[in-house]
Order: sequence, then structure tokens, then C-alpha cells
Amino acid sequence: MASPQVSLPTQPLPEDDIQSPNGHFYFEDAPGQALNVAFNQSVTLASGAMSLTNLTTAETVTELTQSGSGATRTWTVGETIDGQGMLTRGNYELLLNADLVTNAGNENLDGDSNGTGGDDYISGFFFQPGDANHDRLVSGDDYSSIDFNSTIPGANGFHNGDFNYDGIISGDDWATIDFWAGTALPAPPDQPNEMTAAAGRGFIDLTWTAPTDVDVDGFKIYRSLDAGDTFTLHHTIADPTARAWRDEGLEDGTKYTYRIRAYSDSDGQSLTTNKIWSVTNLPSPLEQPIVSAVTYDALTLTWNDNTTNESGFEIEQTGAGGAITIISVPAQDNPDGTASFRVTGLNAATTYSFRVRAYITGTQDSAWSPTVAAATFPTTPDVTLGISGASAVNEGSEYSLDIDIGGIDSSYVTAVELNWGDGASETLSSFVTRAAHTYPDGEAPRTITATAKAGNTVLASDMLELIVHNVVPMLT
Repeated sequence: MASPQVSLPTQPLPEDDIQSPNGHFYFEDAPGQALNVAFNQSVTLASGAMSLTNLTTAETVTELTQSGSGATRTWTVGETIDGQGMLTRGNYELLLNADLVTNAGNENLDGDSNGTGGDDYISGFFFQPGDANHDRLVSGDDYSSIDFNSTIPGANGFHNGDFNYDGIISGDDWATIDFWAGTALPAPPDQPNEMTAAAGRGFIDLTWTAPTDVDVDGFKIYRSLDAGDTFTLHHTIADPTARAWRDEGLEDGTKYTYRIRAYSDSDGQSLTTNKIWSVTNLPSPLEQPIVSAVTYDALTLTWNDNTTNESGFEIEQTGAGGAITIISVPAQDNPDGTASFRVTGLNAATTYSFRVRAYITGTQDSAWSPTVAAATFPTTPDVTLGISGASAVNEGSEYSLDIDIGGIDSSYVTAVELNWGDGASETLSSFVTRAAHTYPDGEAPRTITATAKAGNTVLASDMLELIVHNVVPMLT
């Protein structure tokens, strides 16, 4: 089904149908305080779907009550004077938020009637009490308009010029013109258009085409953090020549939505632009992943974690024949600023390539890191481990043990487990060529064993026997 649109009339608030006796609000010549909007199909409106803003005073009308269902809605202005709705003098903007107006197929409002949902409906009108002929100026012409319409009631008996809403044209209505005579309501600045948003790491650049008004004093930028449902004033640019602005200090991989208005210190604000959004970039790992702890069926990848709010990481693994596997890795918060993952289930004696990227669910992925390649070991790698040292040592003296590995690069060794033969043992977290131990008691044979591992895989082991001599106390 097609996205819903605002139905005829194409302008929901045609200026010729707006009356403003003492600020009272009328729509389509119907007296009262009700604003009626029709859609071309049945719609559902979420809370806050319609907003009404006085552009002259930059105030939002808050006393609005929504009623109706199906394809029609009525918003009633709060009762403030004599039981009638009251709007103050000024230029107004009516905005229907496309994201908050949906049809039965959950399609959003097609506010600009271009056939595609997602753009808001934005329209403007003005109130100038005493302005019976709607030229923004209260003058003698408005007396003539009252005379002309004095016997021509509109809908529900309403007369154009019945400023006090008593059903008749009389001297009381002339009094309204007398009170406002000589006043004029300036038109608001033109609306900026062609707004764009381009994202980088931690920033979004906004650009726009300038309005044609010569009395523009600057621009107001509104930002939404909830995908365009609600906006707040984020930044004011007091420069009428500005055509671009950078929003900085933003979260990586986050969606930000913007609107912009021109403003005049004397004439108020323009209508807002339609909303535009962008998602800040996620940084990729700055360097290629590091491969360690290779075995015949597994290896460990470690990379720089440059993001602060990622949902996780994806590892792209390319094997023999170009087969690609995507591995999902949960987000990590390691103190050293790195992230790692143990890749298992690999084939022996096979070369694989890997690259890593961060992602945030529902927004975007970072760029891929550079690719790193690594080969798994044969099923029974020809690795040798040798330990050597003196055949004897005195108790209380340090014993040095030399360690050597062959058949494999020592960087693949993730642990060397040493048992010193006297009940003491230790695990070295990486390969070293020398270790030391002090035996507290002597006159006993000891057997030292050493085991080299890559992950949980035992690569090789060796042993060495020695005698620990007792040292006899001597008088000095």
C-alpha cells in the first residue's frame, strides 16, 4: 500500500480561511479553536506527531488536545479566554512528524507528496488580529472588508470580520481594527533548503543553501538523538553568511538527525527544513591483526580496539579455495586497548587469511583492517625442546636453566611449564631462553621437566637431572 498523505486541501491552513479575532483560532471558516487535518487514508498518530510553533516568538503551542480517528484528526487549542482557544499574534508553523504518522502497513507519512514516505508535512500561516483582508497590515481596507462581508455568513454562520466571535458584524469588530490599526506582521525569513549531512569519525558536517531574505541574522540548528522523533535546539549560528557547520565530539557509529531554521532578530524564525540524518563513522583497527599461539587446528588473533561503543567485531576468515567464513566476536573492554579471539576448527597445514572490523547493530560497520595470513602446523609438528644446565648446585644458590626450541618460531610458544623437581613449579607466559630457581634443601637428586605449549597444544617437552648438595655449616 502507498504511504499516507495529507489530503485536500493541499495546504491544511490556507491563509484565506484563517480568521484571527483577538487571536481566536478558526479553520476553514468554522468558528472555534479546532484545527482539522484530513489524510487520504486511515492513519495512526503517535504522541507528539503534530507540533504548532509561533515562529515570531519562537514558542511552541503546548495546549493542544488531539481527537478523531481514521483519516481525520482535530487538534483543539486550550481554552483560555471566554471558553475559546487562544493563539497569539504571529507567524505559525504546523509540522506533522512523518515518523510518528503511519498507516496499517506501518508506512510513514509522505509529507511532501513525492510518492515516498519519510518526509514531514510542514505548512505555515499567520495571525494578525483586525486583518480582515489577510494582507498582514491592519488599515482602512479592513473596514471595507467587514462592510462587504457583513451579510455573508460563512460555515456555521461565521462572518469574515466577526473578530469578537459573537455571530454578527458590529461596532465591536470595528474596535478591534481600531486597536490594531497601523500594525503589520512581517513575513518570516525564507526557509533554508538543500540541507546535507556528511559524517566522519566523531563529527558530522552540515551544509545548506541560503535563503534569499536580506534580513536573516543567522541560523538555528536542532538535533535529535532518537531518529527524528523529538528535536531540541542544539546550536545557534549568529552569522547570516554561514552555509556550513560541523557538529563535533560525537559518539562513533551513532545516528544523529538535524533540522535548521533561519532567523531574524526582527521578524522571527523561518519554517524548519525537513530532517536529515547521518551516522558517524566507526574507526577500523589501525594495524593488521597479530597472529599468535598457532597449533595444527587453531590460532589467536589480537587487534587494536579503537572504538568505544561497538556492539562487537566481525572476523573475515578466508581459507583454501577462497572459502569465506564470518565470525562474530562480542565487544571487549580490555585495559590495554586490544581485543582478541581464539579461532578454532582450522585444518592442519593450511594457510588462512584474516581481517577484522567493528560494528554497531543497526547502524554501520567500520572499514576492514589490513589482512594478515598465517599457516597452521602439521598434525604432528616436528618441534624439539631442549633444557641444559649444571649437573649439580648447592642448596641456597641460584640454579640457571637454559631453554632452546627447534622446528618452530619461538613466538608461537604461548607457555613454558617448568617443574623444578622439589615441589615447586611455574608457568612462563612466553618463550624465554633462560630460567632460574633456588633449591632450599640439599643432598638430593632432582629432575627438572619442561613443556612448551601453543594454546592447549603440547609442542614438545624435555627433562634434566641434577644433584642438589647440602652445604655444611662452618665456623668463622
